[in-house]
Amino acid sequence: MAVRLASLNEVKSYVRIATTELGADTILATLLEAVSAECERFTGRTFTETAHASEGHEGDCDVVVLKHFPVDDGETFTVKDRSPIGALGITILDTADYVVDYDKGI
Repeated sequence: MAVRLASLNEVKSYVRIATTELGADTILATLLEAVSAECERFTGRTFTETAHASEGHEGDCDVVVLKHFPVDDGETFTVKDRSPIGALGITILDTADYVVDYDKGI
């Protein structure tokens, strides 16, 4: 089954089709999956819960907006700072040195 950003019953309720009416389920499910896939393609985001091992951002800035959010606050979150050009290694920033807005991905 493809990704669905809403349940079939939510769509049926929105378009005022009784949830007990099964005649349109196949076409509604197909349309729901197509629209959900197009939303993800258009925005470049994955809206379903997905594990992302890493995400890179270039530049020297005070705020980083993640491409994939919300962030599960129960999972490990690590910020790595690349060393200046010519230096070796990556520094893992202490959690006291940054704040994460888990809902907004900032």
